[in-house]
Amino acid sequence: MTALDFEPGHSLFAVFDGHGGAEVAKFCEKYIVSELKADKDFQIRNYEQALKNVFLRIDKKLLSDSGKKELVQISKTATANAGPSGFAGGDYAY
Repeated sequence: MTALDFEPGHSLFAVFDGHGGAEVAKFCEKYIVSELKADKDFQIRNYEQALKNVFLRIDKKLLSDSGKKELVQISKTATANAGPSGFAGGDYAY
């Protein structure tokens, strides 16, 4: 996924490897932008910690009852790509 206008001066690029299934990759794609923007560490430019926080939050969402239901829904239409994810902004890349 690509979010070129993620924040002023920042872009977000992520490739989800789908080792948890195509549905998991699509689920992560759906939530990473909103979760990252809402993260307090991201807002204070602690990007490395923000990514860790968001990955853990998305994991919890995946394991929730509503997350599992959403994965079933996604499975009917989803396909995924492969690779890691990261954030680049200013002088930083994670």
